Amino acid sequence: MDIENNILKIIELLIENGTDVNSTNSVKVTPVYVAAQKRQPKVVKLLCESGANLSLLTDSKDSVLHAACCSKSDECLNVFFETGKVNNLITAMNIKGKDPFHIAIVFRSAKCCESLLNNGDYLGYKDSNDQTRCTLILENMPNGLELLNRVFDNHVHVNKKSQHDPNFCVEFDYAPIIKEVSGELQFSIFSNLSATQTEKILKLKHPLIESCLFLKWNRLKFLFYSYVLLYFTFLVVHSYFIFCTFGPMQKNWNEDYTKLQAIRIIHIIMYAFILLPGSAMVLWNTRFFKDRQTYYIILSTLASAFVVFSPNILVKDLDKHTLFLERPIAAVSAVVSWGEFTLLLGTFPKIGEYISMLSTVSTSMIKIIIGYSSLLIGFGIGFSIMYNDQNVFSRFMRSMVKILMMMIGEYNYVEMPSSEDKATDKEINLVLYFGSFFLIFFLFVVSILMTNLFLGVAIYDIRELIRYGKIGRLYKEAQYLISYEN
Repeated sequence: MDIENNILKIIELLIENGTDVNSTNSVKVTPVYVAAQKRQPKVVKLLCESGANLSLLTDSKDSVLHAACCSKSDECLNVFFETGKVNNLITAMNIKGKDPFHIAIVFRSAKCCESLLNNGDYLGYKDSNDQTRCTLILENMPNGLELLNRVFDNHVHVNKKSQHDPNFCVEFDYAPIIKEVSGELQFSIFSNLSATQTEKILKLKHPLIESCLFLKWNRLKFLFYSYVLLYFTFLVVHSYFIFCTFGPMQKNWNEDYTKLQAIRIIHIIMYAFILLPGSAMVLWNTRFFKDRQTYYIILSTLASAFVVFSPNILVKDLDKHTLFLERPIAAVSAVVSWGEFTLLLGTFPKIGEYISMLSTVSTSMIKIIIGYSSLLIGFGIGFSIMYNDQNVFSRFMRSMVKILMMMIGEYNYVEMPSSEDKATDKEINLVLYFGSFFLIFFLFVVSILMTNLFLGVAIYDIRELIRYGKIGRLYKEAQYLISYEN
């Protein structure tokens, strides 16, 4: 501090004796640039008050903001921003294509990043590498989430009234997370983030983010709800066709060809209305390629189109052998289509979090089953050997299905005698005893241990599960908002 005060006195003397505060050296570096580079906020303030031109750039196109970020001096940055003369320099790039925020990231200066974001920089701003400020923070700053949380906190203002006072209010400043494009405010902070990075931000559960999502969702939700209603209409028509074609009261479409053509035309129209918005969303937001919901839509569309437009439907004297391919595909189409509708409901405010919870739990269950699959295969082979005279264990696939049924308590023990028709009494006893031991071992390992493991995963920390469910719903809302805005 003594050194800075001494420098300050020298600068004051020079200014009093007529020294030009905007003089430059051979590379066009100004005194205020050097002061910022040397972390001298008092000197910077004196020079600014003495008429220093802050818009001057060096030969390498570096501004005074670049200098402050190079020295990791957020104090100098704040002095510059207090003058109100450097707002146009926030995104100005030097000769290497780096703006002040890039410099702050390179030198790992969280305070400089925070100062820039609090004074007009925007988290969704994209650089020449198509990376946003938010991406740079999360990928390069050790405590990136803490930095974002502080920035969000700085843009939530609460008056000093009691929360029970009628004049109590909370003001949200959305400057860091929204920008104006063609007269419209767009919420594009998440546009270039990966799914993991987006979820990290949403896990902050910050009121600035949630309130912005709420306001934007209220403006665009009618588009989403219209899409859901359209998809539900498609499901009703398609389900009616499947029941009429493959149900117990199988319909002969040759006798009602006009209705079949009408159903096909409706399907074509529905495909156009359903696929066009979906295709636009995928093209504008490539992260949808990694979203399983995209593949649900593709699978349900292909399966339903194959069934509806199959020429075999018009064959006379239809039976199961005639439609041996269409029938299972129709079943898949029904399950996948209604499953896709369930995922769409996952964005609804009231029920969406519970659908997200189901998705989280099912993912954990699938991982457990995959982890224990080798053990289940071993039991499947063992039961096929021990009870090979039973139809349900006569083939490996049937045996595996039965094993999965036995996991939930469907044993049917009275119909599981061992192979004893061609065996002697001694062999019968040995097989019976060993079979009983084998079954008891299965009951202990699979039915008791694994089932309790499933229950433990399902109910473990239910509050955290509900929290993740809410985050999952918010994540879907953010995805749709970005896509609809684009």
